[in-house]
Amino acid sequence: MIEKIKPYLFYFYIFSFIGWVWEVVLWLIMYGEIVNPGTMHGPWLTIYGAGAVLIILISKKIKNNYLLFGISSLLCGIIEYSTALYLNHFHSTKWWDYSNHLLNIDGKTSIEVMLLFGLVCTLGIKYFIPLLEQFYKKISNNKITIILIILILLNISDYIYSTITPNKNNTIQVNYKK
Repeated sequence: MIEKIKPYLFYFYIFSFIGWVWEVVLWLIMYGEIVNPGTMHGPWLTIYGAGAVLIILISKKIKNNYLLFGISSLLCGIIEYSTALYLNHFHSTKWWDYSNHLLNIDGKTSIEVMLLFGLVCTLGIKYFIPLLEQFYKKISNNKITIILIILILLNISDYIYSTITPNKNNTIQVNYKK
């Protein structure tokens, strides 16, 4: 059972890190600043990791790229919207605001962003995931286990630390009134 879960944990951390890098670079390009965009202090955005794993699992059942694109777009929108609701409710903050986007949904996501994520997911499943799977298979089982244990411990530690001392990056957050 654990052996079946390990690749998905690996993908979770890879995509959590890629998402973090994406957001840092995007913020740097848009605003000329380097910021930590996450709710935690470490270099990971778990919304990207969780979303990627969900899309990877679903893609195993879907062979039609257009259907994968549509479902990926919809799921990414649902994940982003529900995460925004969670952050708004439990942390009284907005970490993103799409109110200025055409066809936005309550400022929490937009059709434009959903379609972009759907495209990235579809291309990623078709081209990047096979390469990542090959890379994963080249790493010994013992090394993967050690890497995952370290990442899990770091992630849990960061979660606990971030719960006590939240990453209150005021550059990104927008005060939110319920």
